[in-house]
Amino acid sequence: MSEAKVTCDVCGRRVPRSKALPMYKYPSWIPPEMRKFYRKYAVKVYVCISCAKHMRKSFADWRKRVVSEERKIVEQTRRRHVRRKRK
Repeated sequence: MSEAKVTCDVCGRRVPRSKALPMYKYPSWIPPEMRKFYRKYAVKVYVCISCAKHMRKSFADWRKRVVSEERKIVEQTRRRHVRRKRK
């Protein structure tokens, strides 16, 4: 069974999802400093590796950010459970 393919938003090339870099596009009316408050308007798009290199984006940087966000969420849920047990 073949892997799901996605279309690169920049060049239109069809690549496997595991080899594409996910990015989020925001509407132009949202200023960059306010994007974390307007995440519901973000559209997830995929960019192939060659376009990501051209845009100076790397998969390793994206992966580090995802891992750190996941750790943050895990830590927040752990703290919530600890607070509940103390009460």
